Amino acid sequence: MITGGNPDLQPEEADTITLGLVYQPAQIPDLLISLDYYQIELTDAVGSIPASFTLNSCLNTGDPTFCSLINRGTDGSLTQVPRNQAAITATSINTGGQNVSGLDLQIGYAYDFDQYGRVNLNYVANWQLENEEIAIEGAAPFDCVGYYGSSCGNPRFEYAHNVNVGYQSPWPVRGNLRWRYLSSVERLSSIDTDTGAVTTFADAGINTISSKLDGEHYFDVSAFYDVNDFVELRAGINNVLDNDPPVVPTFGPSPTANVEANTVAGVYEAAGRFVFVGAKLSF
Repeated sequence: MITGGNPDLQPEEADTITLGLVYQPAQIPDLLISLDYYQIELTDAVGSIPASFTLNSCLNTGDPTFCSLINRGTDGSLTQVPRNQAAITATSINTGGQNVSGLDLQIGYAYDFDQYGRVNLNYVANWQLENEEIAIEGAAPFDCVGYYGSSCGNPRFEYAHNVNVGYQSPWPVRGNLRWRYLSSVERLSSIDTDTGAVTTFADAGINTISSKLDGEHYFDVSAFYDVNDFVELRAGINNVLDNDPPVVPTFGPSPTANVEANTVAGVYEAAGRFVFVGAKLSF
């Protein structure tokens, strides 16, 4: 696959709508609820046509827009070395666009136990209602919510949340418990370029370890101790339960945009349980 820049790129354009509501009941002064709706319609998006989309589109339609991006070697294959002679061109272009919409919910609450300290609760969640990709102008849009791989790239979670429980003790010690959740996703197999209908690996009758990635629950704990006004000590454990990262393939072509060590690094906890200690000095 040949990647790179393009001096003929045009700026992206987007129409954005956001609506928000904040509710703080007088009867419960330490409770705050906010709900936000967002809708973003992006045109002339800067990106590239995924190699798998190029192959499928050329095979299904014979459209020279896609077929011209397929460069075969002298032996007629796409695997001949050097690869600059046998590769699929996927340099940056102004693609069709993207339509994204969803809901953000945040609930915060604090409770004071007087001489026993204070507890702060915070819940932040996101629901993706739509995450449509338009690979190239004129192509049918396809919705990536709940999928990963192929033209959708990294997992597009339908639902995700962070829940934080913080405790401030009467002494210069405080602690925090965090619960992170990512909903399940299915691996995308193919896309109908005429209708935008998607087929998963399971739909295609291919059941592998990566056909569906189950929802992930991560728990993190941390504690802080203020030695004085200038020194803070901290320690904690991320991924307390030592969840193994889901295994995804990395070959021919890679099903995700950021695959390292056979998982999606930066999304899932590739390193397992992580223990840390540290100090902060203030002057």
